[in-house]
Amino acid sequence: MKLNEAIGEAIRAIRTEKQLNLRDVSERSYVSLGHLSGVEMGKKKPSTDTLEAIAKAFELSTIEFMGEIYDYMKENYEQEDR
Repeated sequence: MKLNEAIGEAIRAIRTEKQLNLRDVSERSYVSLGHLSGVEMGKKKPSTDTLEAIAKAFELSTIEFMGEIYDYMKENYEQEDR
């Protein structure tokens, strides 16, 4: 799996866990709905600015957000890298 696909899946999982829809996150982060959707589907590579904006939309610090992405990826993809 490509890194951007794994990051997108992690973002979707966090968003779902927080019971937010794409429009909520788009409005809170000022990231367009289309771009956000593309990031979640792994079709767009998020910039660090985009990741920071999404973190704020989730009311997480950037470090907390990256930690949650790391935890998701470790739990779901650790075996694929070996």
